[in-house]
Amino acid sequence: MRYQQGEIALRIDIGCGSNKKSGFTGIDKVAAPGVDVVIDFESERLPFGDNEVDAIYSSHCLEHLSDPHLLLSELLRVGRDGASFELWLPYLKSNDAFVFGHRMYYNELIVARISATAPGFWFQEIDGAMRLDRVIYVLKSGIAEELKPLRVPLHFAIKHLFNIVVEWGLYFTILKGPAYRDRRAYTAAARPPGLFVSYGRAQPRIPLDAPADFWELR
Repeated sequence: MRYQQGEIALRIDIGCGSNKKSGFTGIDKVAAPGVDVVIDFESERLPFGDNEVDAIYSSHCLEHLSDPHLLLSELLRVGRDGASFELWLPYLKSNDAFVFGHRMYYNELIVARISATAPGFWFQEIDGAMRLDRVIYVLKSGIAEELKPLRVPLHFAIKHLFNIVVEWGLYFTILKGPAYRDRRAYTAAARPPGLFVSYGRAQPRIPLDAPADFWELR
């Protein structure tokens, strides 16, 4: 299955299952209602040309992969310069991260290395990067009330305690072009993302009051 560049805005949902995001082309390893392209994206290249995709969405898929290298590289390859990438994952420091079938666990350090400090390790042959713009921490219901009598700041709890955050959303912008062939200037200028908390994806997003070193770029 091939798509002609420039025909329409192409938006893809990776690992959509039967819950494809509206307006997106559904891609999964297993056929299901709503899946438009069945492909083993853990071992096969995506059926799109370079710089064809305008928006990428994926919800609770990457944690099921043994090795996300190929898929992440393919998403960077097919994404156009300026394309958006919205990624939702179970948060590593939560019970939800360790349910049966999950093979990878994502925390701030791993995401920082993909997006800022070590893109050359993830995207060796592609002139591009995935800049992380903002992070949404979805809190366990009622957790702020539980922390209040303990006088534990929310930013401290998120960084150091367990079962504070259930899942998190990561919002990237894909950057492409020869300027990213040598990524040293990009990594040197990398900045922490905007941080927000919420009690659900559809709930209000509140800026996280956290110290400047909360998100460690190392």
